[in-house]
Amino acid sequence: MSKNKAARGRGGALVLGIDTATPPSTLALVRGEQIVVAVSGPFGRGTDAWILGAIDTMLELQQAHLGDLDAIAVSAGPGTFTGLRVALATAAGLAWGSGVPATGIGTLDALIEPPSDQTIGSAEAMVASAGLTLQSATDLLETLQEPPSAFEIAQAEAKLTEAKLVEAEAAESMDTLMAGPSPEDVSEAGQKVESAQTALANAAAELSFVNADWERKLEAASTELQNETDDYLDELKRWLGVDLDAGQLDGDVDIVLDALGADLTVLFEPSLRFADLEDGGYYSQGLPKDDPETQWDEAIVFVWLNFSPAEIVATCDQVA
Repeated sequence: MSKNKAARGRGGALVLGIDTATPPSTLALVRGEQIVVAVSGPFGRGTDAWILGAIDTMLELQQAHLGDLDAIAVSAGPGTFTGLRVALATAAGLAWGSGVPATGIGTLDALIEPPSDQTIGSAEAMVASAGLTLQSATDLLETLQEPPSAFEIAQAEAKLTEAKLVEAEAAESMDTLMAGPSPEDVSEAGQKVESAQTALANAAAELSFVNADWERKLEAASTELQNETDDYLDELKRWLGVDLDAGQLDGDVDIVLDALGADLTVLFEPSLRFADLEDGGYYSQGLPKDDPETQWDEAIVFVWLNFSPAEIVATCDQVA
């Protein structure tokens, strides 16, 4: 167990906060309810190039590693598409690589929730720290013992400018935090929620209609299949006297006839028509008895063969 994780009981859980949904892009390390370090950076273009380096820097300042985090909290919107994409992709990648759990927090929820005394105190500390940084840079510029070179002067002025920017950003962040969301922000967020609810209701209604239409089509197809199956069975019964169930049928009638052992070209051979009657054979004494060795009814075949008003053609190939 790392030293930082061992110290949780004294200072609380260490959480990395990521918010690039709305300007400016903000990162923070929070232990318990205390913000220990926070930075702001570019919003939109350049955010993805800045964010990972900024996270590494914050962790180094706290002598912590990614694995020392207890959680990663990321703004889940509403916000800009690019901002949300950068924040969520970064949080997901860090969580996957380190095993630290990540959770999404609504931007509107974070705006509406009033700042706690701890949060206000942290913001004031940040402003004070920025002021000290500004003062330190000013003192350094004013107390140089030797005449500075042009490079040293430029370097000191750059540090002074940077410190002023940090102080201004900290002050602006504190003013925003103290003021809370404006009525326009709350109204806009409410409209977005209402629009999303309407879209959800419309999608649900469309899904219900599609499901109902599918059920109707399925029922119609099932009915048609049953009717066609019944007609199929009726034809086999009418021509051959065969009693089958739907499970014995196949779309290819030749497969069904092969299973029955019935060859229509043999059973309805035209040369057999009236042959037994003319020769005074067995069948001239009456209808033949059903042969239990066959699955068709010989009497029905005999009637069709000898009493049909037209010659029976067993296959379409026999039709000229």
